[in-house]
Amino acid sequence: MKSLAFVFGTALLATPVLSHGQAEEKVTAETLPKLLSGLGYEPTKVDQAIQRITIERDKFTFRLNFSVSGNTKKVWMSTYLVELPDLSKVPAKSLADALLTNSEIGPAHFYLAKVGEKVWLKMGFALDNRNITPAYLRGEIDWFLERLAEKAPVWDKAKWVPTP
Repeated sequence: MKSLAFVFGTALLATPVLSHGQAEEKVTAETLPKLLSGLGYEPTKVDQAIQRITIERDKFTFRLNFSVSGNTKKVWMSTYLVELPDLSKVPAKSLADALLTNSEIGPAHFYLAKVGEKVWLKMGFALDNRNITPAYLRGEIDWFLERLAEKAPVWDKAKWVPTP
């Protein structure tokens, strides 16, 4: 059921109204693989919390990781873009460009992550874990992939200009 609220003649956004006692459906670590499979992907289990799908778009092959946050409020989508073996050799302008691009691609964002002894430039995106439908998730995956492809010049290490 949806309701519209009118304030001084202006319609506010339509929001789902849950019946008394009806709980929101949330994606869990257990239901995530089935949701991704239902979209035609072949998820692989990375560990207890992470599922990975591989998608080819344009000239890119993206490996997207999905996980449910510990408090179950978010479903995270992320991808490893570039390994940075020595941060001191990464052009400062390239990292600054990635950070500045965050304001263009939000709520997706570039960030650095230390995984074991390695540092990676990653891109992530958190979805509110409330009644996520297959159609909604497919749209968000497509949106994320479009941002990845569109911003390739920012994360493509081959395009980085070394600091003099």
